[in-house]
Amino acid sequence: MKKDIGNILKNKREELGLSIPEVAERTKIRENFISALENNDTENIPASYFDLFLKKYAAYLAIALPEEEKKEEKSDAILDLLSTHAEERRKSDIIFKSTKRVLLFLYVHRLILLVLLLFISLFIFTRHIYIMMDRGEKTGRSESGVKIITIEGEPGDRISINVKDSIMLDDDKPDFFTFRILASDSCYVCYYSDTLKVKETMLMPGQSLDLKAESVIEAKLGKSNAVILELEKERVLHDLKEQKNASSFIKISRSGALRIRRSEKIGEYLRITHGIE
Repeated sequence: MKKDIGNILKNKREELGLSIPEVAERTKIRENFISALENNDTENIPASYFDLFLKKYAAYLAIALPEEEKKEEKSDAILDLLSTHAEERRKSDIIFKSTKRVLLFLYVHRLILLVLLLFISLFIFTRHIYIMMDRGEKTGRSESGVKIITIEGEPGDRISINVKDSIMLDDDKPDFFTFRILASDSCYVCYYSDTLKVKETMLMPGQSLDLKAESVIEAKLGKSNAVILELEKERVLHDLKEQKNASSFIKISRSGALRIRRSEKIGEYLRITHGIE
């Protein structure tokens, strides 16, 4: 670049219409040094003054030297880098300030936010429980309400049946009948049913014993005339009133009630438990 700087200086001087003496007078640089600069003659200028005279002459003509251009580009790059860092810092400051405001808001309203969080959690938990219970109830209803049976037959059967659709039937439910023993006087009762193991109790006057069974109930009454018997709310075995201070075995089924001679299960229970034959 220094090889061309002389021509650049000379062309700029002539473009401005200046003579070497005029430049020498205004820059305070000798005419022979100005001529040497325009001719790129470094031998006729002291080495320690060459760069100084060159910069002064170029500054007078408003010419940017190649080295100065590089310095300026470098400084511009540094400024751009600094401005980029400054922009990033500004963005970081904005994020920091926003985060700080949010944290401050959460701290100031922490009790309200905690109550709100607990309320939302309770609502979600309650709704979850409700959904689970409702789902279980629907499943229970759907499972116990119907039974699906599909019937298919073979072509060679005497009665050929081909049912494409399923048949909906009510689920089989146990059908119980009820039996009541009402004491008009104190009475010992030992009893069992097809749904109960053998048990015994002492009924006081006014107390009652309600039993349920699918098919059979058997009982031993310690005092036959001390009780009133009801099968499905209808009085039965009225003749027991005549058995004063006598014990009786009875058997109750869906079809009715009757006196029996003994009950195998109750007899075995009394023998094992109390040693009574």
